[in-house]
Amino acid sequence: MERLAADRRMPSWRGAAMVNREDPGSLSIKSAAAGCGDRQLQKLSSWSGAAQVELPPPAFAGRGPAWLFSPTTRCRRVLPGRQAAREPNRDGRSGGFRTGFSLVELLVTVAIIGLLVSFLLPAVQQAREAARRVRCGNNLRQIGIGMHNFATAKRERFPPGRIKKVTHKTVSWSSFLLDFMERAGLQATWAPVHDPDSAAADSRLYLNANFTAKINEKATRTKIPFYLCPSTAREDPSRNDGRIVDSGQFAGMTCTDYLGNAGVNANEPQFLLSDGSRYGDDTGVLLRTEVKALDQGIQFRQITDGLSKTIIVGEVTGRGLSSASSARGVWASGLNSAYVGHDDRSPAILNPDPSDVWRETNVPLLSDHPGGVSVLRCDGSTHFLAETAADAVVTALLSRSCGELVQISD
Repeated sequence: MERLAADRRMPSWRGAAMVNREDPGSLSIKSAAAGCGDRQLQKLSSWSGAAQVELPPPAFAGRGPAWLFSPTTRCRRVLPGRQAAREPNRDGRSGGFRTGFSLVELLVTVAIIGLLVSFLLPAVQQAREAARRVRCGNNLRQIGIGMHNFATAKRERFPPGRIKKVTHKTVSWSSFLLDFMERAGLQATWAPVHDPDSAAADSRLYLNANFTAKINEKATRTKIPFYLCPSTAREDPSRNDGRIVDSGQFAGMTCTDYLGNAGVNANEPQFLLSDGSRYGDDTGVLLRTEVKALDQGIQFRQITDGLSKTIIVGEVTGRGLSSASSARGVWASGLNSAYVGHDDRSPAILNPDPSDVWRETNVPLLSDHPGGVSVLRCDGSTHFLAETAADAVVTALLSRSCGELVQISD
């Protein structure tokens, strides 16, 4: 590499090397001395390549603009396809510009991103749960509309909690609303059945046959979205994704997360009226009493505590089979109506451990919503019942005509 600038000492002169962008082959020196002007140093058009300028060491910092350097600055020719070797600085380290990130910078960046994610993730989860809770409320609202459409057709009577025909298994209230909820294809029918062991041509639920019979297979295996809470994450081992997975007569049947309120559990002394007496049987709305007709449900006028102060349906999510012969979680089963409240004193009446709910006859209300459960009242309104609610408030809402006086905050 030939030296382009004279190697001589000129303490009174400072200059800078500049490459002309329009003519990359030329290199000029711009003098910093007053009145010196521009001087063409040398025409480099006779060769192709790049000019590498070695800047002076940091000793010149603070003595002028960053582009000043001494006339001993050297220019070297770099042939195409080759990278110029870096010459060590005075302290022995390699010169040139550093590219990429250091390990420390990378770790700091990752830590900042992780911190931001940790702040945003709970907010995203809360937003999703809020949306699921709204959908759950909409499901209950649809059930409420079906209840009142049914009551209008039956002279202000809610559907019965269960119906039993001859020796057949009982069928629940959730089977009688479907034609009032734009699901006429699944409506319960009293049409005559000639061969219950043959598959039906339609998907109606035939009440003159056992709901486990072959003729009702299409109906009982149809999943009904507004009978399933979108927040349900915990399920009984006999159930998966809202469907019975155990083998047997209930295999493949679809489930519900909403339970009919038959009243307060009268078997336990922890649930008492304001005068200290126990609750009686069948104090709810969707009773466990077995009837034979659809027009034998509770009338509006029998709910003297008020339609807006009485629960008709509440969440009990994740239910499947309580035994090989008891399909408590199946939407068509007559066991989808129960007394509310555990037979033992210890489990809470709202959101206890699922093991205290799924296999029990009398059950607390249960959901996977944080902090409480969603309920439907007899006037068709939906509400969120907080876990902190006193037992006396919950039992007052579960009874239809006991005359309890409680302060309810909505």
